[in-house]
Amino acid sequence: MDKNIRVNFYQAHNVTPSQSGLFEALTACSNMLDVQQYVELTQGVKVRIERVMSNGSYLTGELVRQQTDNLPAIARGAGPLEPNNTPLGHRVAFRYKADINVVAMEVNRTGVSPSRFNAFLKARFRGHSGYYFDPCLTADALAQLRDGTPRKIQMRVAVPEDLRLIEVGPNDIETSIENLRSIVDGRIVTLEIGMNRGDRNESLNLDGILSIFRWGSQNRSQVKKLSVQTLEEQIPIDLFGQQIVEVGTLDLDNNDIEQSYTLRHDFLESAFDRRIDELQALFQPMQSG
Repeated sequence: MDKNIRVNFYQAHNVTPSQSGLFEALTACSNMLDVQQYVELTQGVKVRIERVMSNGSYLTGELVRQQTDNLPAIARGAGPLEPNNTPLGHRVAFRYKADINVVAMEVNRTGVSPSRFNAFLKARFRGHSGYYFDPCLTADALAQLRDGTPRKIQMRVAVPEDLRLIEVGPNDIETSIENLRSIVDGRIVTLEIGMNRGDRNESLNLDGILSIFRWGSQNRSQVKKLSVQTLEEQIPIDLFGQQIVEVGTLDLDNNDIEQSYTLRHDFLESAFDRRIDELQALFQPMQSG
């Protein structure tokens, strides 16, 4: 059956630079004796990793979320609906290139997001601070942000109480937005953050903007708009529209587990090949030794 597939690109880097990198963590994780066991991240959210393989600087695999609650009932023939106690599996394929620290992840709203990927790794390696998964922006968007003078950030958030907690600083964005919403009992919050006209500290501005973008991408179903207006450009930069992505259509049979993974794995490989020059120009390969 034809199914649309979307792949988002992220650059992964350590929260604490001195701790093990993503390549080392994934390799160690795949070699654990209990690798087949699901790790419970929060109540009802269980994840495990499968099919981890390395080939040069690339590492590929699949993340599986086990759904054990809110299961649909079974309908057999003309009989009544029956309770369903069989867990469901939601799969997300990924491909990681270690020398530029870029991860391509299949998008599956019911599967494993980058934030859950990070939570899984932190659960596997107690004491590890985890990783940032920063959405990769196009070169044009990064150039506008780096070379321009950011004037304001605009965001529109629907149903703020459903936002997932993602720490971006001393105070979390979710609490601030929910407090604003609760004052007037609204369902949608639109924010506009202005910046000082004379502020030319580009690295500070860019770091802050990218941290908000990281947060927004992890809450994409609720964050409807996220844009940056600069002094130099009349048209705001649509951050979601400028994320590096690949989309396509695959003939997937969910009951053929092996073929489904092979097709999705091959799509990620070709997606990376199409974007590799752009990604290497944005993120210079790390020098070994």
